Amino acid sequence: MSDAVSAILWDHRSRDWVFDPGLVMRFINDHRNVDRFETVDRPTAESVAETVTGGTRLPGEDAIRAMFAAGAQPS
Repeated sequence: MSDAVSAILWDHRSRDWVFDPGLVMRFINDHRNVDRFETVDRPTAESVAETVTGGTRLPGEDAIRAMFAAGAQPS
C-alpha cells in the first residue's frame, strides 16, 4: 500500500466504522460526487459523523491509527 491512502468510512450495513480506502477513493474520484464531499476540521467531522451514523461517534485518533495499521497488513 505504498501509494495508497488510508481512509475509513461509516458502513451502514455493519453499522460500524471500517477501513476501506478503495471505496473512499472510488467515491472521491467519481465526478458525479464532486459536490457531495468537502474537507473539514476534526470538530466538524465529529458533529457530522454523529448525524450520519445516528449517534455513533467518530473513532478517536488512536483507534483510527490502529484501523490504518491493521488495514495495511497483508491479508
